[in-house]
Amino acid sequence: MAGRKLGVVRLGRAAGKTKFTVLDEESVNVLLQYVLEPRMIMDRDGNGTRIFAYAYESIEGRRNARKVHEIIWELNHGQLHPGHEIVHRNGITVDNRIENLQLCRTEFEKPREFPSLLPNPNSVYYQVIQRIPEEPVDESFFELNSLPCYRRNEGGGTDYDRNLCFFECHYRPCSNIEKEAREFSVCGHCHQVRYCGPTCQRTDWTVHKKHCRPRKRKRRNRSVSPER
Repeated sequence: MAGRKLGVVRLGRAAGKTKFTVLDEESVNVLLQYVLEPRMIMDRDGNGTRIFAYAYESIEGRRNARKVHEIIWELNHGQLHPGHEIVHRNGITVDNRIENLQLCRTEFEKPREFPSLLPNPNSVYYQVIQRIPEEPVDESFFELNSLPCYRRNEGGGTDYDRNLCFFECHYRPCSNIEKEAREFSVCGHCHQVRYCGPTCQRTDWTVHKKHCRPRKRKRRNRSVSPER
């Protein structure tokens, strides 16, 4: 993180966790005139869901909101022309440092914005978010950490499946969200939070264990099994 100064903006809750966007200091100063918020973009063809930072001027309202990374790109490189799109090099769609943004021709070069990311605790974004004090609400209302499941129907549209939910990885910096039911592992102690893999679960244990053990005792008393 040496070199450019970074800033962090709290976006609010989305997909069950409090979201933050990491920006260059210059970008933070420019975005002071906007209201920032997180929004979920779901690919209903089954390629998953991602969280993006959006910005809008309070006078104009949410209807005129734009993706933060597009605003930042235009401030540094000029207007974004039709047929082109800005994507995130590391796949973390709330890491809006200018060096993490890449211009692509939509029809030929666009890399997927919906990958299943391999956790990287050494990345700039992970290091920044790990330094932020935990949000008590994220541990208190972990059951909200789920998304509705949509299925493609015979007519080419999508239907909401009320019997299934997709879950986001419980580790704070991780933005992975399930693409299939029961894709992520449930914590073996409390049986109430889910992780995309052992790396996130191990790294999160120092924070989660404070809440996990009381839940484990409560689960034993109630004989509660993890819900899906």
